[in-house]
Amino acid sequence: MKPSASKALLYFDDDTTDDTYVYEYPSGKLVGKLTGFHDPQGMCVDQKGDIYSTNPQVGLLLEYAHGGTRAINIYERPDSGLGGCSVGANGDVAATGRGDVCIWKGGIAAGSPTCIDGNESIGCAGLSTFGYDHDGDLIGVGTARRGRITACMIPVGKSTMEKLSTSGMKSNFSPTGTAWDGKYITLDGRRGNGDVVQAATLSGTTLTEVGREIQLDDQAFMPGSPFFFGKQNITAASTTRATSATIANPRYPKGAADVWDYPKGGNEPTLRTRAASDSGGDAISIAK
Repeated sequence: MKPSASKALLYFDDDTTDDTYVYEYPSGKLVGKLTGFHDPQGMCVDQKGDIYSTNPQVGLLLEYAHGGTRAINIYERPDSGLGGCSVGANGDVAATGRGDVCIWKGGIAAGSPTCIDGNESIGCAGLSTFGYDHDGDLIGVGTARRGRITACMIPVGKSTMEKLSTSGMKSNFSPTGTAWDGKYITLDGRRGNGDVVQAATLSGTTLTEVGREIQLDDQAFMPGSPFFFGKQNITAASTTRATSATIANPRYPKGAADVWDYPKGGNEPTLRTRAASDSGGDAISIAK
């Protein structure tokens, strides 16, 4: 990592070389590279600006300080294929595996996490990305048979998964993940030929659409959850809505990390950072 690394850094996984490249934001200048990963994919950040990266092939979630070059915490869940991750307002760290969600209370990596299986009987199995909302609920979405939305939740303080209903969602919407944007829980995926983010509120066990769909892609098929940020890191502890979002787009030639104005959205990103070979996850870390 170069000493010139700035306050805001764009972390960008290359899941072909198993490296994570680090760029200054918003200049896009390469300032570092982290190595030794195993198919790095999902990324999340906490209030301090620590970066978390999932390694599905080996069931590891690695935590790095902003600008750091060695993992400061290693969260282990062997054989789980950890994918997406999220950090709660109380510091809990969650990662989604193959059919379950594992939670490290207080972000303490030592010991075994609390893992909650997706309930196949109620349609909550196999959701790829769960995100914390501001109240501490973990919410995951996906697309069931015949195109219907599947939404599930691990309520704050509980160790079971519950089915959610949805209200006001437009037809032909196929969500693939959730994330907190500082004000709303967002459902992101695709509708028709476009890739969209839909803000929603949770009341009881119902997710209700809020506002218009936001387009954040000029290529078909957005690969996963957008990562939201603003002048500060956006986590479940945040109450100010994000002003930007970044998305890794492996379908762009060699892969790219695109930054968008949010919630404005549109067809053209404000910044496009190219991968060396192929892109996985990405995130912005802003130092405290």
